[in-house]
Amino acid sequence: MEVPLPPTTRQQLVAVKDIGELVARAFDDPKAAIGKTVELAGDELAFGDLPAALSKKLGHPIRYVEQPEEEARKRMGDDGFRMFQFFKTIGYHVDIAALEATWGYRMTRFQEFLDAVDWQAFGTGQWPTSP
Repeated sequence: MEVPLPPTTRQQLVAVKDIGELVARAFDDPKAAIGKTVELAGDELAFGDLPAALSKKLGHPIRYVEQPEEEARKRMGDDGFRMFQFFKTIGYHVDIAALEATWGYRMTRFQEFLDAVDWQAFGTGQWPTSP
């Protein structure tokens, strides 16, 4: 795993199923969402913690490498590089507990996502699915 960030940089993550769930809840109760920006996240991890969790699930080691900024800019272009600079300097700051309380829904944690994915399909050319 090679990204242009120190391994201690924290990143908030959200599961696709959680996005769908909160969109459905917003349609069910439009007054709760109309005119509002609802920021979503279900977990927050340091980039450097991701490889260990993925290694355990995939059964082979994944290393974290802090990619030099010039190399990153060449590989991902200016837009991709700016995204990682945003993660490094500003990042996301969703209050996950408040989000869950407001919407009455527990967001998926990264480990729960990993546990739900069908990792056996990963090596078959099929993208793994999760419930």
